[in-house]
Amino acid sequence: MPLTLPILAVVAALTPPAEACSPDEVRVQWIQPAAGAVQVPPDAVIRVLVGDGVSAQDAVSVRLVKNGVEVAAGTVREDWDGDSLADERQLLTLTPTEELLPGGTYKVEVSHSAGADYGDAATFTVGSAPAAGISGVGEVEVRSAADEAGAGEAACDWAQVRTFQLDVEPARAAPEGMDVVMVYRTKALEDTWHLVEVVEVDAGGSAQALTIRGDQARDWGSCFLVVQRGADGTESEPSALGCAPEPLQPDDGGDDSGRPARQEVDESCRGCAAGAPGGAAVGLGLALVGVARRRRARGPG
Repeated sequence: MPLTLPILAVVAALTPPAEACSPDEVRVQWIQPAAGAVQVPPDAVIRVLVGDGVSAQDAVSVRLVKNGVEVAAGTVREDWDGDSLADERQLLTLTPTEELLPGGTYKVEVSHSAGADYGDAATFTVGSAPAAGISGVGEVEVRSAADEAGAGEAACDWAQVRTFQLDVEPARAAPEGMDVVMVYRTKALEDTWHLVEVVEVDAGGSAQALTIRGDQARDWGSCFLVVQRGADGTESEPSALGCAPEPLQPDDGGDDSGRPARQEVDESCRGCAAGAPGGAAVGLGLALVGVARRRRARGPG
């Protein structure tokens, strides 16, 4: 009997909680060019966004195929955290070594080491006109920023969360339907830019309202900028910085009467709020060791 209670205590300590974080593998969110696209520029790049899960960095592969033969292309992979610990995002960009053949039919094939259920494909047709050049500059405005308690790592969340509400204006419309806006968080233009979101631009170049959610402990600043990438991979100039109001405050539900007026921000981003350290990280326990080992080390973005 004296040994029973300690043993039971150890077993209880090692038992994973019922709500332990168990993220699925990442899945394809979208492919550019989209399935059925026509008049794709011969100088176009291929983009694939995966997320809503957690996978090893090399679990997903993309290739471009014509008549069953793989087309030579270089691949660039960019990654960032989504809105929870169970949402790792990866943008894979393929740049063919030679221009695509006008009138040719190509297929983008996305494969995942976890099986066919996590892959996807898109077939498109190439036109003769090159990609339209990027012109103009995008805009970003931070409408609100607030801190709150998260659910904790056992529930695939951070212990303390900082949430930003942004309005993003693309630099231009997307005539080929293949532009994206890259959203970066930073302290100042001369500081490190941390990629926090990638969104597709629609044919009309509509503004978008975004929610950016992350670990409160990240010392990444409270300013944002956007860069638009065209169908051929070329980039617009970076936007001016949009910074959160100080002190951080929640959105007021659309009533601007109590919100500071939008200010033009110079490159030094005076008045930007640096991310304040949050609460201590919560230990994962044995139930989360596998997830922790799969999560990538984050360096400056």
